[in-house]
Amino acid sequence: MYVYKEHAANEDPVEQLAIEIRVFTAMINKLVSRNFEQRLAARYPGVSALQFGILRLVGQRENTISEISAKMMLAPATLVPAVDKLEKEGFLLRGKDPRDRRRNPLHLTEKGEHILDDVAYVSPEDSLYQAIASIGEAQARDFCARLRTLFAALSPRGDVAEELLAHLGVGVPAEERGSEAN
Repeated sequence: MYVYKEHAANEDPVEQLAIEIRVFTAMINKLVSRNFEQRLAARYPGVSALQFGILRLVGQRENTISEISAKMMLAPATLVPAVDKLEKEGFLLRGKDPRDRRRNPLHLTEKGEHILDDVAYVSPEDSLYQAIASIGEAQARDFCARLRTLFAALSPRGDVAEELLAHLGVGVPAEERGSEAN
């Protein structure tokens, strides 16, 4: 087995932890994404997880591609083809803002609403759901708090995750979610 020379003699614990975190987060992301994509493809072949994510954001409230780009931390150029396909397939429409001609908010169609109602973002059949259930709520909450801390240290805009979670109604106390829905 080849060991990179720069890492072979390096005993830096921070570097070792960074490598572990990078490997584990990549593997967890791949497993969780694959699981969701399989479930999504079984119901809606041809709709990607990225497209579903766009629909979820637009389903919460109208967003422009730029606003979605900021929330998903993706370049607008990455989103345009996905939005084009969603529009072509009848899941969403591009609108016009009467107060700002430069702003083109996206709106869900009935077909877009249907896919969101039909496919749960998280399901008890998901490997992530089952793994969280197996480690218990207390450990899962602790892990989530540590992920938030790490994300805040990594991101120049550490609040972007909190904004996205609040936008999706996650991580917000139930009484606040109820008042936002009205």
